Amino acid sequence: ALRYWQEQTIDLVITDCSMPIMDGLALTKQLRTRQKKPLTILGLTANAQPEERVRCIAAGMDDCLFKPLRLSQL
Repeated sequence: ALRYWQEQTIDLVITDCSMPIMDGLALTKQLRTRQKKPLTILGLTANAQPEERVRCIAAGMDDCLFKPLRLSQL
């Protein structure tokens, strides 16, 4: 994801918060330290607890959406 983002023009990243190797929180932190232009980052999680949204925002995400996601939520 990081390599693709560096090679392309990306305005929006939608990431799962629980990915193997690098989760969405770690990815967000990496993107925020490397970004050169505005970037919107949305996290997706199955954990619908209020603390999860706080963790996502603290990591640098713009918002956190809960699974299952409906297209109208975007």
